[in-house]
Amino acid sequence: MAEGVGEGSDSSVRSSQVVPVPESWANIVSNKSNLSKFNVDVELVDGKATIAVPEEIFEDSVPLWEDFLVGRFPSEAPHVAKIHVIVNKIWNLGDKSIKIDVFKVNETSIKFRFCHASARQRVLRRGKWNICELPMVVAKWTPIVEDAQPEIKSLPMWVIIKNIPHSMFTWKGISFLASPVGEPKRLHQETELVNCFDEAKVFVEVDLTKELPKTYFFGLRKIKSVLLLNTLGCPKDVGFMVSGVTLMRVVWLM
Repeated sequence: MAEGVGEGSDSSVRSSQVVPVPESWANIVSNKSNLSKFNVDVELVDGKATIAVPEEIFEDSVPLWEDFLVGRFPSEAPHVAKIHVIVNKIWNLGDKSIKIDVFKVNETSIKFRFCHASARQRVLRRGKWNICELPMVVAKWTPIVEDAQPEIKSLPMWVIIKNIPHSMFTWKGISFLASPVGEPKRLHQETELVNCFDEAKVFVEVDLTKELPKTYFFGLRKIKSVLLLNTLGCPKDVGFMVSGVTLMRVVWLM
């Protein structure tokens, strides 16, 4: 009987060895890369003390900036303290062991440091986020000077067009009405299924390289029409709502 108990204990031990243990913040810190002492050989070459760098220094090496991402806003970024609070709530998915450090780069760019690789990849994979009710594009950070990095020239977002006449509730008509804002990409399922005629939802690659006028005039069968782009709450007239949705209203003037 004792042997049977012993065998069961050994099996239990073997099983426990293959069960992965959730990574805690303490484990992450303890496993963090540290500096270490190398034994080096110094040789005189042409009268100069020279040290040959071995290949092992470059093997499996990770750059210090690998943990960093950069978030860029099309206008002035919110205060760094507000961003810090928000990202540490929404990016850790409830896991308090995941901490994100936040640093201001310039007026429109914020740098984030992740000690948790999977969290960093998840944020990077999504790419575009709404932070403090403003759109932010996330990319990998490198030591390149921030000013030299490509500026945000376009931003995909949902555009809501209201008061569309039935004669323009077509692929061509909706595309035409959304084109002043940017390049229409696709219709929302509600619009494509024609659930209602009250509004049309269009996914548009909004062009940020030009200032968007608040008013567009259209001519339709000798009837003057005006397309109003609601920019209330928009930072520096960027041309989109702070919620990330552009609201366009078509008013048909008789």
